[in-house]
Amino acid sequence: MACGCEATLATFPDWGLEDDKLFNAKLPDASGTLPVGTIPVYRLYNNGMGGAPNHRFVTSLAERQNMLNQGFVAEGAGIGVGMCAPP
Repeated sequence: MACGCEATLATFPDWGLEDDKLFNAKLPDASGTLPVGTIPVYRLYNNGMGGAPNHRFVTSLAERQNMLNQGFVAEGAGIGVGMCAPP
């Protein structure tokens, strides 16, 4: 499954993907649609700003937009759903 971070993984080969079982999370479908009974966890990448590549995971659309406004890039399915978590 493509996760939207293939270029990052190619640029930083020491990085690994998070495991979808790590937080009892499920994956969205390719369009970002969630399994029933879950909430979206938006995944954002800071695009290497400040020389420190980093991700941020948020459940709030407002915080997602705040991160985008700061130059973060949405990663994941649809509008950037990285995983789906229990509420």
